[in-house]
Amino acid sequence: AFAAAAHVTKLDIVNTRVAVVSMEPRVALAHYDKATERFTLQVPTQGVSGNKAILARLLNVPADKVRILTGNVGGSFGMKNLN
Repeated sequence: AFAAAAHVTKLDIVNTRVAVVSMEPRVALAHYDKATERFTLQVPTQGVSGNKAILARLLNVPADKVRILTGNVGGSFGMKNLN
């Protein structure tokens, strides 16, 4: 088919395959305290403030009723941050 084609184009393309793979798992541990009516979420994220605001909005509670805990997380270049 190539030999009979009117035009044949050859092109070498080098593409470095990049996949964002964090060392931390994509998990969350949540707890609700009935006595204080407070939600606590432990999650590997770099967007603590944004996640807190979104979660408070989703739960329809004031932001001070939501607590986000995060440990040491590596760099993400935006991968672990919703906002």
